[in-house]
Amino acid sequence: KVIMQMLKWNYSIECEYKEKKRILHPFKIANLLGYWYLIAFDLKNNKLKSFLLNKIKNIKPAFENLLANDSLEHKIRSNLKHI
Repeated sequence: KVIMQMLKWNYSIECEYKEKKRILHPFKIANLLGYWYLIAFDLKNNKLKSFLLNKIKNIKPAFENLLANDSLEHKIRSNLKHI
């Protein structure tokens, strides 16, 4: 529920994934080969990645867009239209 709201508001999240703390900027939830993924920009690793939804824990909203790069965000959104 928190992820969906942050997607709608274009805000980032803090969470745990595979026992590591992450700061992610979510772009899309996708079903790939029967598994649900969050497609998000990992701000620490500076990469767009996919994260299995059922492995994401302790989600907290950041209430701001931590990506803060309009050009990169536009490029990512354009590429994700096909997923």
